[in-house]
Amino acid sequence: MISTQSLELRAGARLLVNNVTVRINHGDRIGFVGRNGAGKSTLAKVLAGETMPAGGAVNRTGKIGYLPQDPRTGEDQGSVIDRILSVRELDAIAKRMRSVEEEMSTTQGDELEKAMERYGRVEAEFSAAGGYAATAEAEAIAAKLVDLTVSIVTKVGENGKIFGSVNTVQLSEALKKAGFDIDRKSLKIKDEPIKEVGTYEAEANLHKGVKPSFKFEVVGE
Repeated sequence: MISTQSLELRAGARLLVNNVTVRINHGDRIGFVGRNGAGKSTLAKVLAGETMPAGGAVNRTGKIGYLPQDPRTGEDQGSVIDRILSVRELDAIAKRMRSVEEEMSTTQGDELEKAMERYGRVEAEFSAAGGYAATAEAEAIAAKLVDLTVSIVTKVGENGKIFGSVNTVQLSEALKKAGFDIDRKSLKIKDEPIKEVGTYEAEANLHKGVKPSFKFEVVGE
């Protein structure tokens, strides 16, 4: 649960939000609506505890997860599902699992047995916390991508050649419009560079072992 009392947000000397009192209960789904620069992202950060308000108070109970508006900013957080794991605070457990997996592959005898016992405990912790649900989410996204063909609209000359070339930034934006928030660093375009209109193929690194291929088309404006 998140509640605020007389919340005030500022960008320097400019007042963004004033005297906001709200309560968000577990399971509520809300949206912030406003023009660019109105303070929507700042409000989300304050509610999540990522930054402090200029005035008022924010009370929180339970765990709060926060995904930035643009996951491409800041340090690289890996694949789509890696970011989901991070929000759920499961990334640390997953990292320990990978560490023990590596240890099991390089040890023998008693050390291997001890590593296997540790892995069993860490895996049980991961499973109990809902970690394997992330794999299911990745597979669900992958199934939808396979049947999807997104379009990238670009400027084209009379000979069918495009101006410049198509890249993963444009593909990521096209996917977002189709409802898939996939970071460009998780995408790989096959047969680069693309210089003319047509249908092409790309791969999305959603999660460990889940890398579906899907089609996209490049069309002229």
